[in-house]
Amino acid sequence: GTELFLDQATTWDQAFQDLNASSAEVDRASRKLCRRPPGYWRDQLPAILAAIEEERGANLAQGQIADPHGYSDRETAAVASRTCEVCHGGGLVTVFHRGYDGDPTLHVVNSDGSTSRIKSRFALACLCPLGRWILAANLRSASMPKYAGPEAERIRAEA
Repeated sequence: GTELFLDQATTWDQAFQDLNASSAEVDRASRKLCRRPPGYWRDQLPAILAAIEEERGANLAQGQIADPHGYSDRETAAVASRTCEVCHGGGLVTVFHRGYDGDPTLHVVNSDGSTSRIKSRFALACLCPLGRWILAANLRSASMPKYAGPEAERIRAEA
């Protein structure tokens, strides 16, 4: 809770954001570092960043997010999913919190006695071909730079 700690936490957070590292990547790199921790605390952040870069370099498929079923377009995936009994061909499934009472949010009591407001229902990608296509399309979109692809063309045309 000291000012030095907050400065270091902000620095680490910014470094992970600059690298566009997901929390899963940071967790894996941190666990890997636990096997041979750096000698000094100042060496921890560079070592974690290096471990993330090393993992990304070893994963040659990263950045080439493809549909695992080979459906290159939404229409083909939708046809293959029309008989799905989970999502009924829509590709998305609504999952409800066990305390769902019709309200879009729930108030839950935390372990410290405070209360938090959380969502009571979520839309998730189904495991059918269309759901997997939607998930792959979202991952591809998230991995693109902000002004790339068709959106970049539209923005350039408006400028």
